Amino acid sequence: MMKRKRIGLLLTLLLFSACFLNGCNGEYFGPGVSDYNYEMSGGYQLFKNGAQDTTMTIDICDSFGNEVIGNRIMGIAWDDGFILASQKDSTTTKYWIIDVKAKKIIGPLGKSEFDDKKRNLNIDSKLTLQDPAKYKDLDSAANKQK
Repeated sequence: MMKRKRIGLLLTLLLFSACFLNGCNGEYFGPGVSDYNYEMSGGYQLFKNGAQDTTMTIDICDSFGNEVIGNRIMGIAWDDGFILASQKDSTTTKYWIIDVKAKKIIGPLGKSEFDDKKRNLNIDSKLTLQDPAKYKDLDSAANKQK
């Protein structure tokens, strides 16, 4: 009787633990769950899950696996200091800036606010938003945008 309780408790703990191993978007559950993911500056990562929709399941997560900017990431750019992202829903495009060093997330912003903020933060004008799929073959050792 005592063994059954222990086995039941062990199974419960394993299932509960699996929920935490799921990460930002299930990257720990094996192939097929994530189309691609890559690391950007400051431990932030981009995850693309699922093959059906090219925009609905792209998220940016922090180094702890917490979603920072969720779903519909259409454009991405980064350097050592900043990560830029655009996110589109059915009617609007929102823009985001992550100050990597300060661990500060700025957004959602409109286009003119985004451009003003980039100028105010002295973000390199060569840093332009690109399709996230452009970087899907990034090697973890080569995690800087060129």
